Amino acid sequence: MIALTIIILPAIISLAFDYVKGEEITKYALNEAVRNTTKPDDVALSIMAWESNYFYNPYSLYDINMTLQKYGIFEINGDYNIFIRGAPVSWIIYSKLANCEEYSKVFVALMKEAGIKAT
Repeated sequence: MIALTIIILPAIISLAFDYVKGEEITKYALNEAVRNTTKPDDVALSIMAWESNYFYNPYSLYDINMTLQKYGIFEINGDYNIFIRGAPVSWIIYSKLANCEEYSKVFVALMKEAGIKAT
């Protein structure tokens, strides 16, 4: 039962967070990434550069001696963040933890938010 709670609880938290703060977080990230850029190519390059500077890769942060990391909890600049695979875009942005899937998921969401077709 405890193992099930450890698996399900983070997913529920991230979905609730997305429901409450999702749109606000996504718009904020787009504004930070793109600023006043409007050309699709420039928007894409701005988002990629922002992601590169903004996100931390949880696998490069991993330290076998850190017990919390075994449960997906990573310390970034004094804050503890939970890495959740398959999390909503707003949670990925909030947690600042991203790997390949998360980078692409955020990129597509921000491109769409900017009004540029992306899949």
